Amino acid sequence: MASIERDCFEYALRIAYLQASIERRSRKPNVRDVDQAGPAPPPSSSRRSYDGPSSFFAFDLGSIVGRDSSKSPKYPEKMLKVMDGTLQRIAMGQEPKYADQRFRRTVAFFWSSTWPEKYFQRQIRESRKVEDLILAFVTSSTKALKKEDELADGGWKYELNAQVTLFLDILSDSISAVGPASAELAVRLESYRSRLRDADPPGQEKRSDRSHGDKGDSDSIRSAQKEPLDWSDEVMIKTVRRLFGLSEEDFGQRLKAVQAVCTEQAALDDMKSCLKLLNTDAPHPYGPKDFADNADWISWRTNEVSNLSQIMLLMMQSNPSLSQSSDRSSVSDVSSRIESIALDPSQRHFTYIPSNAQRTYCEILDRCLDDDLEVLKTLPEDEDVSLGILSQEHLTLLGECAMRWRLPSSFRSWVFFSAIIDRFEKGDVPSACVHEAMMMVHKVEMEYPVSQWAIRDVSTRTQECKLINQREGLEQNIVRRNVGFLSVVRSSLEDPRGYHSEEFLEAVHDWQALGVENSRHPTIERISDDIATQIKTRAYHSYISEATDRLEHEGSKTCTFAMRVAVWIEKEAKRLDRKFGEPLTSTLDVVPLVLQQHLTLWFHDLDDSVAALSPSEQNDRMDEVFTLYRKALKLSDMGDAFLKATKAQARFPLAPLFEPTVWSWLTQTSSKTKQWADQALAVDKFEPSSPHGPSSSVTDLFDSFRSAVQFLMDLKWPDEHQLALFATRLSKIISLSISDYCEKMEQLFAEDMRQVETSQTVAQQKAWVEKARATLASLQGERKIQAFFNFTPQSCVKLNNIEAARQQLDQLYDMLRADDLSAYETTIGQDQSEQQQQQQQQTYLFTVKIVLAEGLNLDGSNKLPDSFVILSDEHGTRYAKTRTIYDDADPRWDESFDIPVKGNAWFMATIRHRNLSGKHDLLGRAYLRLDPAQHLDLMTRDVLLPLDSRGHILLRVSMEGERDDIQFHFGRAFRWLKRTESDMVRTLVDKSVLKPIGNNSLDYNEAIGKISAAYRSAMGTPEYTIPPTKEERRRGPTDAEIEAAIHPLFDYLDTNNHTLASTLSHDAMQMVMTKLWKQILMTIEGLIVPPLSDKPSHMRALSDGELDIALKWLKFLRDFFYVGGDASGVPLNILQNQKFNEILSVRIYYDWRTDDLMEECIRGFQSTLRHRATKPSKSLVSQRNLGTIRARKSAKRALPSSGGNTEMIMRILRMRHGTQEFLAQQIQTISMVKMENPKKGKSLRSRLSR
Repeated sequence: MASIERDCFEYALRIAYLQASIERRSRKPNVRDVDQAGPAPPPSSSRRSYDGPSSFFAFDLGSIVGRDSSKSPKYPEKMLKVMDGTLQRIAMGQEPKYADQRFRRTVAFFWSSTWPEKYFQRQIRESRKVEDLILAFVTSSTKALKKEDELADGGWKYELNAQVTLFLDILSDSISAVGPASAELAVRLESYRSRLRDADPPGQEKRSDRSHGDKGDSDSIRSAQKEPLDWSDEVMIKTVRRLFGLSEEDFGQRLKAVQAVCTEQAALDDMKSCLKLLNTDAPHPYGPKDFADNADWISWRTNEVSNLSQIMLLMMQSNPSLSQSSDRSSVSDVSSRIESIALDPSQRHFTYIPSNAQRTYCEILDRCLDDDLEVLKTLPEDEDVSLGILSQEHLTLLGECAMRWRLPSSFRSWVFFSAIIDRFEKGDVPSACVHEAMMMVHKVEMEYPVSQWAIRDVSTRTQECKLINQREGLEQNIVRRNVGFLSVVRSSLEDPRGYHSEEFLEAVHDWQALGVENSRHPTIERISDDIATQIKTRAYHSYISEATDRLEHEGSKTCTFAMRVAVWIEKEAKRLDRKFGEPLTSTLDVVPLVLQQHLTLWFHDLDDSVAALSPSEQNDRMDEVFTLYRKALKLSDMGDAFLKATKAQARFPLAPLFEPTVWSWLTQTSSKTKQWADQALAVDKFEPSSPHGPSSSVTDLFDSFRSAVQFLMDLKWPDEHQLALFATRLSKIISLSISDYCEKMEQLFAEDMRQVETSQTVAQQKAWVEKARATLASLQGERKIQAFFNFTPQSCVKLNNIEAARQQLDQLYDMLRADDLSAYETTIGQDQSEQQQQQQQQTYLFTVKIVLAEGLNLDGSNKLPDSFVILSDEHGTRYAKTRTIYDDADPRWDESFDIPVKGNAWFMATIRHRNLSGKHDLLGRAYLRLDPAQHLDLMTRDVLLPLDSRGHILLRVSMEGERDDIQFHFGRAFRWLKRTESDMVRTLVDKSVLKPIGNNSLDYNEAIGKISAAYRSAMGTPEYTIPPTKEERRRGPTDAEIEAAIHPLFDYLDTNNHTLASTLSHDAMQMVMTKLWKQILMTIEGLIVPPLSDKPSHMRALSDGELDIALKWLKFLRDFFYVGGDASGVPLNILQNQKFNEILSVRIYYDWRTDDLMEECIRGFQSTLRHRATKPSKSLVSQRNLGTIRARKSAKRALPSSGGNTEMIMRILRMRHGTQEFLAQQIQTISMVKMENPKKGKSLRSRLSR
């Protein structure tokens, strides 16, 4: 037998013999006590002899309750759960070991009454002291036994002793079931057993022979003491013999040799030596150098002193003969003498502790594990076995060794863990045993953190630690465990099913159950690389197999083939994600590895499948191709989600593959949109779909737009620049379709106006009857509303359609992400020659506003002309045509038109008089040159062109570059909608208000007559007035008389406002009323002053009375539109605008002398130069959505008045003689001020550089 094996056997046998001696002594009665006890009392006197628990037990139960909890070892938390099941099984008769019926009844009473109480459960979970459990059981057992009729007259006390002993066995079994118990706890339980055995009354074991007398009992005891002792039947001694496999003869010799030195006194001396050594420089088993922190050493030393003191005290209390009475001191007395002990550290004389206790313990543990593993091999496969491997006998032996050798639970836990790892690496134990061993380590760690362990228990990197323990520390064993488990994962991939096998899944789950946080170890990284390589290989073969099967079924790589393989990849990824939801290590994840391999191969097949389609097949199978694209995008997103943590390629180039299909779709959409407007208008009955809402056509049209935009955006195109190109093309398609819709809506609206006019012309044939009735009603004091121009709900709905189109177009702008995508240059990808060619073919967009004309005359007739303007190019192509202004020599159109040109171009503005039949008469021509070079500053210029006959025409010209981007196309669409809306509103206003009066002089009655003539022209109905008397002329008109002159206008507005308000939306109604108010201001202004020009005017200045009448009309009309602040009225800030205030200011300057007016005009210009404001640009880009339109209007309203009353003064001066030269200079100054505006001095090329 080798030296280490001999030491293991020697010291294991000593521990076994010591424990057997203690147990055998505790089973024998004390002879001295028997002799002194005298004759046994009769049963009737038993109550007096053993009355009370303290006299019945050898130990005081009250001392258990008062024991210091800090010195009492705690049982494991999981023990309560095990004990609960054990108590339940005992009560139900399922535990053969505890089959006694009376004990079962007591346990059932304890388990059903005391055990489930919340207070008791909280107490035992918090304190975790066995004393609390013992006392609770004693109380319940006493109550239960007192109810037994057979145990009357104090007989229950004998039974109580036996039941408490059985309960201690239950505690020991439950603690052992959850893992190795602490040595202190085992010693404490054994001491309680010993004291209970010592407390058994004399003759209790042979109560049936109690009548034989005292002498017989005493003699039998003495004779038993003299009989030779046979130790071979003791459990622990038998365990040691079987463990080391010695023959009976050799074992008997060694046992005799041990009996000579192994006494309880020697065990007590070993404990004393350990206690004394703690105060020296060489304590056992650990010293200050074994701990990383001195505070940890002090804490361990204090705890060890307490434990040793308690063990010694329990030993002396269990066997009083071990020491003299002076040594029978309390724990505090023993501890207080430790500091005064001096001992030579070089002299260590232990009876039971080997020289290298840690190594010896490891050897015994290995023998125990190997022996138990051999036993487990003989058991049936379906029999449940403990994952701790060790049998109860071996656990008891190891626990006694650890307690006697002072090996802490931290050392025992990691040593057991290391031994299990050894056998797991050999394949002797399953992974569940490793997990169980690690749980034991965690259990110890909860009570005793690893940071406070001895250094050599945690890590054995030093050579000294390796020589002492011959085992690696906890850290190294954890690494070994991790390597072993990961190696199992690698080997499980050799199964034919690879990562789909049950072995691999189980191995992965076992690995993940470890919760490894740091996998940065060379061996682990190498194994992880091997696993990743094998997984990729398996994934490659699985894809090839699936693709080959699909290819044989389809015949070639088609879209259907690619789609079916994609579906398989998606299902495979989801299936693997359910199995392997978490990565194995920080760099190893099953799902990304497989998915990356599958996607890489699939995208190559996808490229081949799409490339095999011809252009015609792509058009015919466009839906199928887009479905395949969406699947590819989904797989790409899935790959991105799984692969982003691995820093592998997550995105694949889908854009180049499907770009031609998107362009084909845009081409098809462009061809379809040409029919959208016609189809929407064909089924539109122009009935509001909701109160004050639009009709169906605008809803249908924009549903088509929205569907196209949503389709494009739902593609989630991966290339933002290409998406900008697609969106630009789609916005152009939408813009052109809106232009077509606006043109058709304007035509339908014009037809509505002509149909109403035709019906009213028929009604004029009976005008003389209506005139007579009206005159009669007037004489009778009644007022009758005249039959003016009346609007229909259908015409109002058309205006609502335009307003709704603007709102929905703004939503499309946001849906298309126009602001974001406009940042991309749409010319990227073109070579230099293409860009130069594009610059040469650059289109410039001119906006020409036909403002007004003056001095028009119809040759050979005194009638005022009904004029309109046609704008055409040098080839005769018509670009614009205004509406007709009736009965006005100075018509004002204020209509804007967009004219695209590619270079310098000449245009002719032709003014004609409208005839009801035949050719329209020519009133004059003027010629306009549109040269981009003259508008590089992008400023708006007023161009006054003389007519070739008589008079002149005023045009307002601005320019911007036509661009192919989203904002430009949306801006053009908004401009088309706005101009259509403005034209429709203007038509409504033209039918609603009076026209400016001619240039003839007038007094009060002439003004009334001319206003009536204006109404006759606008409404198609004559109006009669009663001439004033001489008295009325002298006193002047009253306010009531002045207001009565425009009562027909009020009546007409009241009549038509009901139709407008009941049909138009709120915004459209406000727009109509605002435009109507603007037209009224222009009409009143035209009565007072002529338009601004340097040409002489034939208009006569009004008298004071005439001016007062005009200004009072203005105030009456303001109050009429304001409606007292009602919601249906026009806000006061719109009514009292700058033009309103300018007209009211006429009264200040109207009577001034000409020189004073000139001086005031000059002062106004000087103020303008000092406080010059920039008018916000009105380019297409500034009108690209409703937000920019509102922002421009707000900025415009925030600007201060740049010219004050200067313009009004110049218009007054135009009616004065000799002011033409002065006015020409001032108008030229205005042009120079505009040209010097620094904020508009950008060159066209800089604006078009985008």
